[in-house]
Amino acid sequence: MRILLIILLSMCFISCEPTSKADYMKEFESFIDNLESQKENPKDIDWEATEKQYQLYADTYYKKFKEELKLGDEINIASLKVRYHLVKNSGDIDNTFDTLSKSAAEIKDKIQFYLDNNLEDDLNRLKETATKLGDSISSKVQEIIEEIEAQK
Repeated sequence: MRILLIILLSMCFISCEPTSKADYMKEFESFIDNLESQKENPKDIDWEATEKQYQLYADTYYKKFKEELKLGDEINIASLKVRYHLVKNSGDIDNTFDTLSKSAAEIKDKIQFYLDNNLEDDLNRLKETATKLGDSISSKVQEIIEEIEAQK
């Protein structure tokens, strides 16, 4: 019986796991929204189960989709973590402040990493794309002008 229960719980865990970055982001936000809707009665929240679910989103699923996350996604995840800790520690101001400070530091580090490692490449790609687009538009405008002049 115990083995059957373990198998069923494992199947539920696997089937409930997000399969895409979009699902992960949507489900994590939904989890936090649901938690916030219960914050008026924090004693009614099963914090042991909630913490386990939070760790899945904040750690396990995060690692699964980390390579796909963009800077905006990272900032959104950090804000979801802050929201979680605000509900969890609503009566503990010092702990909430520490969590906010850590999250702000995480965001700062991620932005600095992006600026140091990816910004220049992104700007170069943007410049190349804009140049190609400009060339394409210029060519099309030239064709239209030639058609108009040919009709005269």
